[in-house]
Amino acid sequence: MKEIFDWVPWFQELASRIKEGGPQVLAEKAKEVDWRNDNPSLLKHGDENIDPFSFFYYLAALNRPVNWKTVYRSVADVFGLRTPIDYTPSEVPIFPAPPALAALFHYKGSGKPQLLWELFEQALTDSVRSQTFERAQEIPNVGVRSLSQTLFLINPKRFLPFDDKSVLSLGICADSKPPSKITWNKYRQEMENIGRAFPACEFYEIQMFAYLWTTDLKPKDPRRYYQVSTNVYNDRKDYWKKDFKENYWVYTGGPGGGISWPGQGVATDTAKYPLQDPVAGDIVLVRYGTKQGRGIGIVYKNDYKDELSSKSRLHVLWLNKKSPQLAGWTAQHGFSGAGEATKRAFLSTGEYSPTFDLLKRLPPGLGPVPRPPKPVMHPCNQILYGPPGTGKTYNAVTRAMAIVLGVNVGQIGEEARAQFHTFRFDPVEGAGQIAMVTFHQSFSYEEFVEGIRPRLDAGSEIGYELRDGIFKRIANVANKARQARPDPDQKYVLIIDEINRGNIPKIFGELITLIEESRRLGGSDVTSVVLPYSNEEFGVPNNLYIIGTMNTADRSIVLVDTALRRRFDFVEMMPEPEHKHISADVEGVQLRKMLKAMNERISLLLDRERQIGHTYLFKVTDVKTLSDRFRNAILPLLQEYFYDDWSKIRQVLGGAEFVVKQKQTYTAGLRKSDLVDEDRIVYERLPDDDSKWLDFDEYKKIYSDDTSSESS
Repeated sequence: MKEIFDWVPWFQELASRIKEGGPQVLAEKAKEVDWRNDNPSLLKHGDENIDPFSFFYYLAALNRPVNWKTVYRSVADVFGLRTPIDYTPSEVPIFPAPPALAALFHYKGSGKPQLLWELFEQALTDSVRSQTFERAQEIPNVGVRSLSQTLFLINPKRFLPFDDKSVLSLGICADSKPPSKITWNKYRQEMENIGRAFPACEFYEIQMFAYLWTTDLKPKDPRRYYQVSTNVYNDRKDYWKKDFKENYWVYTGGPGGGISWPGQGVATDTAKYPLQDPVAGDIVLVRYGTKQGRGIGIVYKNDYKDELSSKSRLHVLWLNKKSPQLAGWTAQHGFSGAGEATKRAFLSTGEYSPTFDLLKRLPPGLGPVPRPPKPVMHPCNQILYGPPGTGKTYNAVTRAMAIVLGVNVGQIGEEARAQFHTFRFDPVEGAGQIAMVTFHQSFSYEEFVEGIRPRLDAGSEIGYELRDGIFKRIANVANKARQARPDPDQKYVLIIDEINRGNIPKIFGELITLIEESRRLGGSDVTSVVLPYSNEEFGVPNNLYIIGTMNTADRSIVLVDTALRRRFDFVEMMPEPEHKHISADVEGVQLRKMLKAMNERISLLLDRERQIGHTYLFKVTDVKTLSDRFRNAILPLLQEYFYDDWSKIRQVLGGAEFVVKQKQTYTAGLRKSDLVDEDRIVYERLPDDDSKWLDFDEYKKIYSDDTSSESS
């Protein structure tokens, strides 16, 4: 497992080459590296002011398998690196990898590259001066986190990264988060404190343990202890220094309860070695003989779980690599669970005390107690838009359910959607969380927000009252929930169907500004207004979500773009010919091909916004159902699209003869004359009782190359 640290000598050699060449050589060689067109121009085109901190930090930001094959290999070629390393790793090395845009040091502000060159050279020779270190923190936006991370990359044996995904999470330092600034003496003192908790371990080994403890591995309770001897073959040889310690593993090659290794015969010992039992987070006490300690490791991976053979290893990260005389006697088994005598022998040895103190401080295992998942984020305002029949309203309900349940949209299935009615908002009782309203040309502010409405009193007298609209009602209920202690995270949704058909300025009035996320109650720039009828102060709470639907076949979409575009996220919903609810084959008719062919023609003859949605073909199981859909839904839609231009409708239908040419006749006293265009072609739709509506061969012609109907 030692390959996990191969990056250390590789980075060290790179740092040495950069120091030897200096600023001019670094600027020139940065231009030669194959950055895969994913880099700042100062690296691609060269910049005489380039500094080594920016170079290292940006290189670390590209720590991905594909970049090791290209960028890192190119760096090695350009700088002439000889350190062997795998340029095609299945997993990338673990070291701090910042966002690429955060990798440029003095380019963030007024920092001088000369200062960073001085700190770079001092870091390599372990001669950092307080003034240089502290002045580097004065560069705008360069804090302790980025500075210490890059020092670690430059010299991973002498520096530690101070970030919350690393050593600070171990609780050894005074701070659990990176301070904004730190003196050199304080930084050095904290590194010494951390080093004492990991006797004889390198800083890059400590960093690896700290990173894994905060990210990948889960806690185990109770923590289990095992013991192993470095005399693995009963040949009196000590395999600690040249095998266990360097390779970060332990194993046994001797006999154990019937276990037979290839070529070594069958074991005769009746006590089975529990090699398959250890899991990540368990502790291994390593010894030679019964009185010599060799180290303490924590399990990282167990090969024996997959294959019980002589090639398998128990991979560990070393917490302590000291080898003192033990304070007591240990077991003699090659590998076993650690008994009380063995644990006491290690625990009572002074050199191992820091490790047991560390283990008391940490939760069981390498990983922390799992943190609660981050809340799912949804846009406050979104509009689903697309042609008719693309499921906009259906998806609006799905998204509304995802919001109120606090999950991702993909987690809402039919079972969850079936509960929609239980969440419907009752404007009278104020119960429920999802309200729906449909905009139309005569919908007004008075219906949506508040207004004076007529009322029929006793005796048929007409009176007037101030009545709240649906928007104000659900907003007020949402705001009360937001302020309530029992459930401040309860969310509400208002679905506005056909939002583009309403007069937005007339309906929203001054409230169009209040729906902006930053201006909502609970936002960063809270804004409220005094309503014109009630004179009440009103604001839109940040737990009220608005979902609109917009039919792109309705040309009034153009009128709402400027009013809503800036305040809403627009989600396009286009036809899906391959939708799972469209039958692939109905009595030989391939519905998916048919829909795709028609939509391609509509896009060419008209535009992509007026296609036929996939829902028009849902639940089509036979030709009769298909005939009904065509006669009663699809053809009327095409008539609307093309303003009864039957010649174009005929082209959309391809070779299908549902629209045919009509023979010229002169009736009702109309005679052949100059007023009649003899060349004019008249089309007519087939009568509903025509047998061709039930002929599946006619539907196949829509997506076939048959165009014979043009001559009919």
